[in-house]
Amino acid sequence: MRSNRVIGTIDFHTAGIGMRLLTSGLGRLPGSTIADKRRWFQEHLDDLRTGLCLEPRGHRGLLIAVMTEPVTPAAHFGLFFIYPGGYYVSCGEGTIGAATVAVETGMVSRTGDETAVLIDTEAGVVETIARSAGDRVREVTLRWTPSFVALPGQVIEVEGVGEVSVDIAVGAGNVFAIVEAAHLGLSVQRSLAKRIAQRGMAVRHAVNAQLQVEIPDLGKTSVDNVLVHELPDAGGVSRKCPRLGPGPGRRRSLWVGHVRAHWPSSIIGASWASDPRSSARGCSGSASPPASAARRWSRAGGRRSCPRSPAPRT
Repeated sequence: MRSNRVIGTIDFHTAGIGMRLLTSGLGRLPGSTIADKRRWFQEHLDDLRTGLCLEPRGHRGLLIAVMTEPVTPAAHFGLFFIYPGGYYVSCGEGTIGAATVAVETGMVSRTGDETAVLIDTEAGVVETIARSAGDRVREVTLRWTPSFVALPGQVIEVEGVGEVSVDIAVGAGNVFAIVEAAHLGLSVQRSLAKRIAQRGMAVRHAVNAQLQVEIPDLGKTSVDNVLVHELPDAGGVSRKCPRLGPGPGRRRSLWVGHVRAHWPSSIIGASWASDPRSSARGCSGSASPPASAARRWSRAGGRRSCPRSPAPRT
C-alpha cells in the first residue's frame, strides 16, 4: 500500500474511556494560538481526522488528542481534540492521558514524585501535576480555566417527555445542557445507556430549537453536549452519564453541584476528587476552575499509514 503520511500515535485510557494521542507525523502546524493551529488543521488536513477517527483505524466513539508545539513560553506542548463528528475545545480525560504519556515516555522530564506539565489548549493553559510511584504515573491533577453556569433552570419541551428543566453551563469553551435523569423518566444505569443517549439527543435538539444561548467571549452558540445525572444517594454522591470524567462535562456538573451541594461520580462507578475553591466572575454568577484528579490508564504505541485516497468526510 502506498501512503503519503505516517502518523505516530499512542493509545491510552483514562478510567475506562479509550482514546488516542497523536504524537508525530504532522510537522509544525501554522498559527500563533492553538485555535489557529486547529483551524489550519481543519481547513487543510480534515481528511486525517476522518481517516484516523473512523474505521478501520478508529471507531465512531474515538476521541484523539493532537499534540502540537506549545504557544506560550512555559507550556510543554499544546493539544486540540478531534473525533468522528468534528472538533472539541477541551477534554479532561484526553488531557490526563496526554500528561501521563508525556511523563512516562520521557517527552517531559520527571521532577521527582510530582511532575508539573503545562499544556496549551484552545481554552488556555491547563496546569497538570502527574504523581508517580516508581516508574508509573498513578494520578494526574488538573487545574482548569473557569467554569460557570450560564443559564440555570431553563424549561424546555422535550419530545416524548414533556417539560424538562435544564441548566446550561460552560467551561474551557465547551457548552453543556445538564439535566436530572428523573426529569427524563430515567435512572443512570448501564442497562439504560441506549435510552439515555436517545433522550439526551432529544434534549439537545430541544435546547437548540427553543433557547437562545449567548456566552461571554463566544457569543451566540449552539449546545452540542448533554450531561444526564442523578441526585445524591445516601452517601452524598450522584451519578452521571457520559460514563466518566473530569473533562468538560465533569467540570460543568461540578460547578452546578457546587451551587446545589451535590457531586457526581460516573456511570461505571469511577469517582473523581474535585476541589472548586478558586473562583472568578461568570455571566450569571461565580465561576470556578476546579482541580480534578483521576487514575487508571494504560497505553500502546503504534504507527498508522494514511493512503493517498482520503477517507470520506462525516
